[in-house]
Amino acid sequence: MRFSTVLLWVNVTIIGASPLYTRSSALGKSDIDEIEKQFPGIYWKLAVDTCTDDEFEILYKATEMSSRILEGAAPSAYDAGLASGVDNSMYNSAAWNRYFISPQNAMIADTTHSWSLNPEAYQTVLHNMMQAAFYPTQGGKKKNGDGTVQAKQAAYTCQRDFKGCAQEPTARGGWTGPSARTSQPDSALNTLVDGALIAFCPRYFQEAGQKHIEDYVNDLKKVKRKMSWHVLPSLRTFEHVILHEWMHVNLFGYGPKNIETQKNWPIIVDVSNSGLEGVPDEQVMYGDYYTYEFARKYHKNSKLGAVNLETALNADSYAMFYLYSYLSDEFDWDTDGSETLHKRDADTDPDDKGVTWTVDDDDDENVRSPSELNEFVMPTNCIFLGKNSTLDASCTFDADYADDDVANPDLDYQCDTTQTSSVPADIFGGMYDKFCDQVDEKSMLTWVVDNEGNEMFTLDKRTPPTKPSDYETVTGYLSFSTNSDNSTCSKSCSDAFDYLKACPCGTTGQGMYSMAQQGSVDVGCGVYTFNVNKA
Repeated sequence: MRFSTVLLWVNVTIIGASPLYTRSSALGKSDIDEIEKQFPGIYWKLAVDTCTDDEFEILYKATEMSSRILEGAAPSAYDAGLASGVDNSMYNSAAWNRYFISPQNAMIADTTHSWSLNPEAYQTVLHNMMQAAFYPTQGGKKKNGDGTVQAKQAAYTCQRDFKGCAQEPTARGGWTGPSARTSQPDSALNTLVDGALIAFCPRYFQEAGQKHIEDYVNDLKKVKRKMSWHVLPSLRTFEHVILHEWMHVNLFGYGPKNIETQKNWPIIVDVSNSGLEGVPDEQVMYGDYYTYEFARKYHKNSKLGAVNLETALNADSYAMFYLYSYLSDEFDWDTDGSETLHKRDADTDPDDKGVTWTVDDDDDENVRSPSELNEFVMPTNCIFLGKNSTLDASCTFDADYADDDVANPDLDYQCDTTQTSSVPADIFGGMYDKFCDQVDEKSMLTWVVDNEGNEMFTLDKRTPPTKPSDYETVTGYLSFSTNSDNSTCSKSCSDAFDYLKACPCGTTGQGMYSMAQQGSVDVGCGVYTFNVNKA
C-alpha cells in the first residue's frame, strides 16, 4: 500500500513494490500556486525570485521525485516494533542491510553494537525517515490548517554568491565544493528566511553527468536493460543531493544528545572522524562506498556481526538507503545489499563536504565526530506502547514539535488495541471539535455525533456491510466525566482527543491507522472517552 494523500498514519511496502510514479511534464514558476499546495513544507518564493526557469523546473521535478522515493522507502508508523513481533520488511531489507546492517547479520549481544538493544537509536532512524517522508507534503502548515508558517518551512534558493558554494568548474573542467548547502534558522549565513534554508549552487545545475534518477531508469527501460547495483558509486542525481540536504533540515531530522553537554543536536550531520582504518579524519561519510564501509565499522572484525549505531547520525546513510530502496524496487535487484563496491569520483569528491549550522561563525559546525554525538534519546513525538518500554515505542509524524506536542507517555490512556473500529484516525479527528466547544471542565458532558461531529439524538440500526460505499457513515460517542479531587487539566478537550488519535488507540487494524473501538485518557481534571463505529 502506498501513501494516502489523506491519512496521517500509513503502511508502506518496502520490497518488491510496483513503480513509484507516473509523471507528466514538470511544473514551473507559473504553477507556483499548485506547487505550494503540493509541497507546503517547502518555501518556494525565494526560488521563484533567484532561480532561472530551467533551474526552477529542475528543483520542482527533483523535489517531487525525492518525495515519491521517500514515500516508498520510509517506514510506516508501526515498523517501529522491535519487541512486539511486527513483520518489519524495512528492517530486513537489502537497503537497510547495506547502510545500517540487518538483524540476521548482527546477532551480537553487545549493547553498543545492536539495534534491538539500543531502541532509542533505532527509533531515531525510523523517526527521521518518517519525518522526511511526510514533511515536504504535510508540514509547514498552521495548526488549524489555514495557510502555512514560513518559519516551519524549508526554503529553496538559487542565490549564486551563497557562501561556500561551488561557483564554476576548474580549468580542467572539474568541480570542487558543494552542490548545495543547508543553513538552519539561527545560522549567521541565513539572513533571508525564518526557517531553514537550502542553497542550490551553480554546480548542482551545471555539472556534467548530473541527471534526474527517473531519466536513468527510463532510459534503461526503453532499451530493455536492467540497472545493476554496480553503478551506485558513480550515479550522480539531482535527487541524491535533495535527499541528503533534507536530512540536515532541523524540521525533518532529529539528532542525538551530546553526553557532555546533555543538549540535543537538533539535526542529522555529516560524520567525519569516522574511525575507519586508512580514511582521513576530514573525509565525510558520503556516497555508497563510505556509507557502506561506515555501517561495517565494527562488523567485519566480529564473529557474530555488529552494527554501527553512528550511522543514525549521518545524513548520507539515509540518502543512500532511499536511493538503493527505490532502484532495488525498480530493477528487482536480487541481492542482500552486502556486495562490496569500489570508490568512484562520486565518493571521493562528494556534492556536500559539510552543511552549515553556524555557531560562533563556524561554517562547518554540521560536520561532527561521532564521539561528540553519543547518547541517543527517544524522539519527542514517540509514544511508548507499553507505557515505559522503548522497544515498543510508536513514533508519529509531527509537523510542529512546539505547538502539536501531544506525545506525552505519562498520560494514562486506556484502550484495547486488538479491537479495531476500522474508522481512520483522521476521520475521528474531525468528530470532536464541536463537542469540545461545549465542554465545561467542571461538568459532565456526553454526545453522540456523526462523522462531522454534529450531535445526534439516535443511531441508525447497524447491519453487516456488503460493500464499503454503502457504509461511509461513522458515528461516535464522546464523553467527559469530571474527577472529584478538583485537579487541574493537563490538556484541553481537543488536545486530549488529539492524544488519543496519536497514541496506540489510534493505530489499530491491518493498516495501523484506525481508531480502537473505544478508549479513554485521564487528563487530571477528568476523563475523556470515545466509542466509534462504522454505521
